[in-house]
Amino acid sequence: MPGLASFVARSAGLAMTASLVVVASVGAHGGRTVIVEPPIAPPGSEVAIHGDFLWTDMPVVITLAGTSAPREPIATALTDGQGHLEARATLPDLRAGKYRIIVTAEDGETVEAELIVQTGDLLLPIAIGFGTLILVVLGVGAWMP
Repeated sequence: MPGLASFVARSAGLAMTASLVVVASVGAHGGRTVIVEPPIAPPGSEVAIHGDFLWTDMPVVITLAGTSAPREPIATALTDGQGHLEARATLPDLRAGKYRIIVTAEDGETVEAELIVQTGDLLLPIAIGFGTLILVVLGVGAWMP
């Protein structure tokens, strides 16, 4: 089966070439990263935004994007000579959910990080859960002899 062997060899070669191309494109992109700490925060709290391998000595605008985000800047900052970013921002009053922190450079380039906004009020969902459980137990008990 020389046809099968050559097909397998060509497929393996193509897979290796494709993986090298993917690695090269990630490396060529500069490895820009933005991290939000804490990654899960309640509305109204302060978060820290850290960036590496960003633009050097450039002003940036930090925006929050998501379903109930106001789409207004929540902070501005300046990257240092090595492309590092250190900023703080106070989250507006938001609904719980996933949001994106977008850091935009002066030239329009962006880098994003995910932020989860979580409300601290867990008492209501817990009470609803227990209430439902009690109704189910009472309903089953009414059907049992």
